Amino acid sequence: MKYKIPYLILFLLISLLFWGCNTKVIQLKKKEPATLNIVQNKTFQIPKLGFIYISDDVSIYDIANKYRLLPQEIIKANNLKAPYKLSKGQKLFLPFPLIHVVRSGDTISTITIQYAVKLNELLELNDLNKSDTLSVDQNIKIPLKKNYDVVGLVIREKNLTLLKPRDLSLDLKKMPKFIWPVKGKITKKFGSYANGKQHNDGIDILVDNDSKVIASFDAKVAFVGSRIKSFGNMILLKHDKEWISAYSKIDFSMVKEGDIVKKGQVIAQLKKNSSLHFQIRKSRNPINPESILINQ
Repeated sequence: MKYKIPYLILFLLISLLFWGCNTKVIQLKKKEPATLNIVQNKTFQIPKLGFIYISDDVSIYDIANKYRLLPQEIIKANNLKAPYKLSKGQKLFLPFPLIHVVRSGDTISTITIQYAVKLNELLELNDLNKSDTLSVDQNIKIPLKKNYDVVGLVIREKNLTLLKPRDLSLDLKKMPKFIWPVKGKITKKFGSYANGKQHNDGIDILVDNDSKVIASFDAKVAFVGSRIKSFGNMILLKHDKEWISAYSKIDFSMVKEGDIVKKGQVIAQLKKNSSLHFQIRKSRNPINPESILINQ
């Protein structure tokens, strides 16, 4: 009897081992990689009137994600209290992400240039007419979609009319006294190229050494970035209601949008053997920089 228990245990162990050897082994197939389904949340435009009515069981955070807003902004705009529960039929104001507060001298046209947006989109968003006069401290909603054509920074085809300096009635006595933005060699002049099929709206200046780029005249920085196709890193300076200068293909920017810069102030840097593409425009029309630049 004393041997029965050990034999029984041995029998069970052998049975388990035998059963385990006949179990199917799950193998991973290497032929096809696993796929990951990514669900992208659809975003919505903020209504022109600036508010919505709650129709579903949603939270502040659902609304914020839907319209790409910060929850705190919605809470503040509606003076909501914790726990910020929304009820069906509730009117909810949505703060617009980008607002321009009108200052003295601002016009609808200058605002479109400053923010690089389409005129018709700005008018529609704010229920304005092109002839409307803006009031100081008036809030203007700025379209989120950029349109850099408003500053004329596009390569022009031959069949488009290009205004020459004399067509713009330049008054050398009243115009800004622009200075050279950098010292170097002009490698590409203002005017037509590629057998007249394209037009260079500025000049390219090659530098032999690491160089500083300076503002050609007093201005406000209207744009800094590299989102304009074919211009690389660029700075746009708005000198007044008519005059704009552009400094593109820079290596490092030393200013940010909204900064006020003085004539001769360093705004960017160029590396050795780099070229600065420089433009001057009056009322969005390109002017040959060599015809108006003066030595500092």
